[in-house]
Amino acid sequence: MRTPVRLTLLLTLAGFAGGCADKSGRQAISGQVILNGVPVDRGSIEFDAAEGELPTRAGAVILDGRYLVAREQGLVPGTYRVRISAPDVGTSGGAPADPTNRPMPRERVPERYNRKSEITVEVKAGGANTFDFTID
Repeated sequence: MRTPVRLTLLLTLAGFAGGCADKSGRQAISGQVILNGVPVDRGSIEFDAAEGELPTRAGAVILDGRYLVAREQGLVPGTYRVRISAPDVGTSGGAPADPTNRPMPRERVPERYNRKSEITVEVKAGGANTFDFTID
């Protein structure tokens, strides 16, 4: 094949390959959550826009200290506020909080990591977006 034909064929194939890429810009998010030196056995983690408008938000279950948000449900690059919750299902916090009037379980994670969280992470395009949290 002549060089111009090869170049045209190569550019055409590159264009097709580029068309198969994910155009949403979503990124997978994963990490570990340690509470008082022990992996959180069960809980949840949420990522919400820290400031301004971002088109995505995500959450995941924490199980045996690990969480994962798959790319398909992931976050576009930006700054996100993190909220971590790990209720102690065997206890009661005392205040009824649902329509059945049942008391909510006591929260094991301090408020500064959940309801009053100021923790933020920066999600970046490409590369690993792994965020580990150690809570004392």
